[in-house]
Amino acid sequence: NNFAYVEPDVCYTSDGVPVLLHDATINRTARNADGTELSSTINIYDITYAQSQNYDFGIWKGATYAGTKIPKLIELLAYAKKVGLGLYIELKPSHGYVTEDILDIVGVVKSYGMLKNTTFVSNTQGYLNTILTAYPNVRCGLIHDTVTADDITWASGKLLAGNDVFISTKYDNYTAKLTECISANVPLEIYGTASTDPTLGQIGDYISGVTCNALNVSLEMRDDVI
Repeated sequence: NNFAYVEPDVCYTSDGVPVLLHDATINRTARNADGTELSSTINIYDITYAQSQNYDFGIWKGATYAGTKIPKLIELLAYAKKVGLGLYIELKPSHGYVTEDILDIVGVVKSYGMLKNTTFVSNTQGYLNTILTAYPNVRCGLIHDTVTADDITWASGKLLAGNDVFISTKYDNYTAKLTECISANVPLEIYGTASTDPTLGQIGDYISGVTCNALNVSLEMRDDVI
């Protein structure tokens, strides 16, 4: 689809394999091999990678995707490197990372030569601080539904220290903090917008990035589609 970037979420299986999954549990997107829903709650971090292969992660979306297995981070990295795809890797606090986990994820990205093509985002300053302490040149974004003064202070301090950081906030709230970010010279991105929102094309030039779930924003923004 000619994307420049995609945004995956990374978490760990119980045996330490980094995989791509948005939720802490597999129930929303996984089904049994026969397509039936799971009968109990299963946390991704409570099962091994081998056990995860017993589940179908595609059939919930449609028959076309039946048989899809949960992807490893290294599989995405190999593909991204091959086709020149940039990544926004999100680190969610619900996945319960320790410092070693975060550094392992960044280290794997580095081993594929993808650090310059990868941005790490999180709503946890500590996760990003861990990355920037070890890899001060890596691009990082602090994401919050509602940006606080502390967020802007954090980003401003990191920028003054020479780090490449930005803030990303929910589309509904970005105008309330736009002036503050401009005053602090903090880059601002937005997320959580509907791809067909007609006002999406009216955002100011200061917004440097938009994250949404459209497969083809340019197509879905056409007047005849809206």
